[in-house]
Amino acid sequence: MLTKTKTVDVYDRGTGALLHRWPIAGGAAPKLTAGGGIAVYVTWRSIHALDLLTGKDAVVATQSTAIEDARLDGVGLLYDYNLPWATHTGKIVFVPFATVAGAVG
Repeated sequence: MLTKTKTVDVYDRGTGALLHRWPIAGGAAPKLTAGGGIAVYVTWRSIHALDLLTGKDAVVATQSTAIEDARLDGVGLLYDYNLPWATHTGKIVFVPFATVAGAVG
């Protein structure tokens, strides 16, 4: 997801008013997911967690190759990346939600 504003915008559900505009590290987030008040986005080889209330941003995972996808829900963060020495072999990693939340909490 490339954004023209290079931000994550948080709106009030009831009124639609803009509450916060938080910057995205690196200006682009090709993969972005959110849950439990936290947005998680991928910047090539890193995954950032962003507290949607405070704007605190922290790297919660890094890999030596590009991270392909990331998903966040109430249980945790699940992401995958390809191993550098294999063309079709990848690795899936799980990070508990408490760990992700603790990085920005």
